[in-house]
Amino acid sequence: MMPWVSVVLPFRNAHKWLPSSLASLLLQRNIRLELVAIDDGSTDGSGQLLEQIWAKSPWPLQLITTAGVGVSQARNLGWQQAKNELVAFLDADDLCLEQRLANQAAMLNQNQALQHVLCGWRRINEAGLCIGVVEPWREGAGFTIEQALRHKAVLPSAWMLRREILERSGGFDPGLTQAEDVDLLCRLAFEQEPGAWLQQLACGYRIHPQGASQAARPQARSLLFVTNRFLAKLPEGASTASLAAEVRYATSAWAGWHAWSCDERSLAEELWNSSFGLSPMPPALTWVHLAENVARSSQRVGQLFQIETLLGDPIWLRLEQRWLTGNPAAVQRTLASWRQKLLEELGPMPSASPWWPAKLLTALKFSEPLGELRIEVLNWSIELLSWDPKQLPPLQLRSRLAGILWHWAVICWGETKRTTLNRLEQSAVFYPSGQVLAALERVHRAANSAGAAALAQLGKQLPALADVPLLSASPAFWEQPGQPADSCNGPQCPPCIEKELQAWGRLVLAPGLLQWLPPRVLADPPSKQAIPLTIWEFPSGSCWIRPPLANPWGITHGLAVADQNGVIQAQLSRRYPQPWRSCAALPSGYELPPPIKARWFDATVLAVADLSAEIYYHWLLENLPRIGLALESLSNDKDINSLLLWHNGGESKFVAEGLQVMLGLKPHRLIDARQYPYVSARRLLVPAFPSSFGNPSAAAQNWLRRFWLNSDLTETVDNSNLSGNSNKRLWLSRGDQRRRAVWGELEALEKLQEFNISAVDLGGISVREQAQLLASAELVVAPHGAAMANLVFASKGTKVLEMHQPGYSPPYFHGIAKEQGLNFHSCEQPQRPPALFQDLLWEGPSSEPIHLDQALVHKSVELIIKMNL
Repeated sequence: MMPWVSVVLPFRNAHKWLPSSLASLLLQRNIRLELVAIDDGSTDGSGQLLEQIWAKSPWPLQLITTAGVGVSQARNLGWQQAKNELVAFLDADDLCLEQRLANQAAMLNQNQALQHVLCGWRRINEAGLCIGVVEPWREGAGFTIEQALRHKAVLPSAWMLRREILERSGGFDPGLTQAEDVDLLCRLAFEQEPGAWLQQLACGYRIHPQGASQAARPQARSLLFVTNRFLAKLPEGASTASLAAEVRYATSAWAGWHAWSCDERSLAEELWNSSFGLSPMPPALTWVHLAENVARSSQRVGQLFQIETLLGDPIWLRLEQRWLTGNPAAVQRTLASWRQKLLEELGPMPSASPWWPAKLLTALKFSEPLGELRIEVLNWSIELLSWDPKQLPPLQLRSRLAGILWHWAVICWGETKRTTLNRLEQSAVFYPSGQVLAALERVHRAANSAGAAALAQLGKQLPALADVPLLSASPAFWEQPGQPADSCNGPQCPPCIEKELQAWGRLVLAPGLLQWLPPRVLADPPSKQAIPLTIWEFPSGSCWIRPPLANPWGITHGLAVADQNGVIQAQLSRRYPQPWRSCAALPSGYELPPPIKARWFDATVLAVADLSAEIYYHWLLENLPRIGLALESLSNDKDINSLLLWHNGGESKFVAEGLQVMLGLKPHRLIDARQYPYVSARRLLVPAFPSSFGNPSAAAQNWLRRFWLNSDLTETVDNSNLSGNSNKRLWLSRGDQRRRAVWGELEALEKLQEFNISAVDLGGISVREQAQLLASAELVVAPHGAAMANLVFASKGTKVLEMHQPGYSPPYFHGIAKEQGLNFHSCEQPQRPPALFQDLLWEGPSSEPIHLDQALVHKSVELIIKMNL
């Protein structure tokens, strides 16, 4: 049976539009409707025309006459007189397109919890021709409080609601002549009334000079009033404050565009100027957004837009001068805040803190490629601390900081767009320069062409930074066409880590000390673990890695495999940021070939590369077993004794031990992918990844134990470098590490003497010796990264304590602990570097020093030993 809907149609002097509007209603199918029309003081015979047209309709009509009460009150009178449960609205100059009413009614009738439905709309001109389409759901618009405030996507002529929520909410606010629909949408969102989109262009929204939307000044005033009214209702808190700042800025920016498009020039300039003070974004990003808002808003409504028109407009040129003038007081406040926070974090006697910058200059190791930059950061920090915050910051203090941030951006350019953008934005805050804005123009060029053009015009008016490195002219991978924006934060993402570990139990033994209880799941049967590794074969195939020697870390951040036609094989390709298994983010784009010619090998090449394979953990647990399992799967292959191995593990003694000593691969059969990052081969063989990144599979772990713990090995463990009376309790030392140094290790070991714990630097012995040593251990204590990959060799029941710094605790060892039956604990050390150094001195928490709390380490070890006596 066809549903009934009451259509509320308010009008005043709509003689010109009523014939087409009513015709669109009469063409509705699979629906029965009642028309409730409100003639709000017409003087052009609109009411009589409506009655004449509707007389030919089989559906009932209520015609209500009022004396100019306004559109909000007219709509309220209409729905109050409506006889049906479902109420749809249609303004007299708009159109109800095919099946709108039937489809919206069907959604509401099929889901009784749903309270209102909006559809998309076509913007049409006076002649009824389409000049643009609006599909708000594609931009994230919706019906929650946040979505309603951010997007304000609503149109009465696209709306159908249940009468009962109109009664509960009171309908439209009669005190509003504009933005009354936004007001009602927000009230419904705050009242948590469920809404949904009919994802269909089912309404025609007419744009004409007499339309309410063309009254820019009253519309802006009402929209800002409504927005602020609802923002005032948000609960207090950091997240809501952030939302409020974003919404105030975006509303003002949009209203500025609307005024500009309606040729209300003084209003546009007023609103855009206001946007600068309201923006929660850095100045350069605000500038991009303002230009993009004009371009996209114009395109969305079907208006012709040329960026040259905007950039040459006197209003825009005056805004440029305001941008170029900057906000010295804001810069002064920011630097003063940094200085004050640094002093607070250094403590009551700053110069006695281990984080005092002058002390760090002697405590840290600076021989790595980033050493010069780190020294500059610390020297600048000393200058910051000596600055009097009551005075404007000297030019040198600002330009020096901008240079540091620029240097970081140059380093990160080829590796990560997110970090690069952040560093450039920061640099533009403190000392905007031509280089920075030119770089930002490149960052935004592909996705934000209008904003990029606006930045380019600004940058031509700025001075250059002196004595700074040049930005690479070669495009970064993320500059290539078709590369999606990263939606994943990678292996350091706290929400994903938490989700990854949600099945594990946690027992708090002491503040910061956790015992991890593995999930109770059945292990893979031996038959499943022994399934041969799939080997993909590509005649004349090619493979590549992002050249690791081109970045300061010497680490591979992306790799890919392609067939003879150049088609990238997704199942064999990876790049950072690499998500955890539980991450809901879409896969990252593919790593494109480096801008060099591929090295051809007229041979069979086994290609095995992975992310960060130059690091011992990833080499031992992911790359090496992948090679070994592949060779086992290829044991009967015709080229098994002559194939070449292309790998990116480097040339360390551990890599040589595994490949040359254990697997018997002669050096002439090994191709160093760091030296040859792009190769093609007559016959390319690529093994599948045994597991997701950072989660060594059971098959890989079992292969490693088989490979290194072979009972036929004659080598014995050399204990001469160990101290203490027992080698069953081990402290794995990171040694003299420049990356993620461990502070307080000797002091912590001294306090642990009573427990007969022996310190060993596993970097000084062979992998076979490491394997045997861990296999015989009953307790392993180690700071994160201290060759803990060797836990794969530990025996069932071995007690493990991992110590990590705050802000960095990726679950790299939980899977090993679960598979090998280890008694696994983690202890978060309480000290992290001051916030300023977190931001400027290190790339992220993974590189920060682990500052051991000796009392906490002692208590943790004592508890773990006593619990298992």
